[in-house]
Formats: sequence, C-alpha cells, structure tokens
Amino acid sequence: MVTRPDPSSPSGIEVYFLALQEQLAASLGLTKVIPHPVGMGDETEGNWVQMLSAHLPRRYQVVDKCFVVDHRGECSQEIDIALCDRQYTTLILRAGTRIFVPAEAVYAVFEVKQRTNRDYVRYAAEKVQSVRKLERTSAPIVHAGGVIKEPSAPKPILGGLLTTTSDWTVLGVPFVDALHNQVAEGRLDIGCIVKVAGWEATYSDQPSVSRSVPEHALVFFYLRLLAALQQHGTVPAMDFGAWSGFLRHDSVES
Repeated sequence: MVTRPDPSSPSGIEVYFLALQEQLAASLGLTKVIPHPVGMGDETEGNWVQMLSAHLPRRYQVVDKCFVVDHRGECSQEIDIALCDRQYTTLILRAGTRIFVPAEAVYAVFEVKQRTNRDYVRYAAEKVQSVRKLERTSAPIVHAGGVIKEPSAPKPILGGLLTTTSDWTVLGVPFVDALHNQVAEGRLDIGCIVKVAGWEATYSDQPSVSRSVPEHALVFFYLRLLAALQQHGTVPAMDFGAWSGFLRHDSVES
C-alpha cells in the first residue's frame, strides 16, 4: 500500500522555519527578564544578527551597531543591523567599539525594537533616511573581457523594522498609513513581527502591504528579503579615488 503525503501537512522547509520561528520567539521572549532596556535591546539585536548570519548567502555581511558614512564625511544615525557587501566594498573602519561602513557597501538596514507601533515606524524611518541621503560612488569595473566604464547606478537601499510583537493586533489601515506617512527617503520596505506577521510594502499610486499569517511570519520575511536582495543584484564597485580626496599630496614633474 502506497502512503500518500497529507497535503495539509507542512513541507520540510515549512517545518524548519516553523521550528526556527519558535526558537527565535523563545529567545526574544527571554530578553524580557533583562531589567535594563539597553541590555534587553542588545540581546534582541543579537538574536536577529545570529538568525540573519546563519541563513543569508555568504556574499552578505551582517554588521550590527554601525554608522554608515560617505566619501564626503557625512554620517548616518547609528544602525542596529546592516547587510553589507563582502567583495567590492571591503573598507570597514573601527574606532573602539564603533563600526563605520561605507555607504556603497550597504544593501539593507534594519531597526530592531520589541514592538511595532506608529512611533517606532517613524523612528525606524528616520534611521533609514539618514542612510539613504548619503552619497554613494561607483567606479569602472575591470574584467577579463575589458572594462565596464559606466556601471549601473546604485540601487535603493532597503529599509526595515524587526520586532517581536505589535501594538496593532491586525496590520490594517493604521499600519499602512504609518508606513506611508513618512518622507519618501525614509519609507520602510520590509519587516517581521515574529508573533504577528512578516510584511512587505510597496509605494506606487496607492501604498499596499503584503503580510503573512502569524505562523509564517519568519519564512515570509526571509524569502521576501532574499527576493528583494536578488533584485538588487551586486553593489557597484566603490570609487576609492573619491574616498581619497581628503589626502593632500604634491605632484612632481620631471
């Protein structure tokens, strides 16, 4: 007798992400016992960093607690989590415990909070805006077939919010309005509320939000993030000449 799979049973990958979501939710829940808000925030960020580092392709470097800078010396607000390029923009500077990442290296930035609400959406949008307003350079790429003299312009940096719970029991009109009512440069693209939903926003004539059921929050976020990063492609090579503009030097002619 042939045993047929039950179509209502979750598939292998679904079972994996359901277990991963339960594990992440449990770890995030444990942070509530930490009495100090800063310590709680650090542990929450650490759990998200661990999850992203373990499951994103190796071309992406997960950097936490960093500042994003451009070749002019402009600097973003502190970013909880940034997804950065490993190959073409390896210039990452450290000053004590602080990390400075060149704007050209950044694919996505995330704010991490315990809850999703209107105030934290606005706060996350301000962080994202501080990164997107930075100037990114690009340089010709030399390859075996020649030189790409005019590389494509840098793609928009993804912005998101990662939380455990939400003040909204349903991600309806108030949530969509909160996302939409931000300056265009700071609007959030994607996020995950572990106990509520994964979500992705689009802004055209009418803003809309795609969202998952609670049990698929993490896998929805993960797969939509991978798809968005795939559309992004590879960051252009940074122009180190522009970055060295602050160096004063003399030219000697013979």
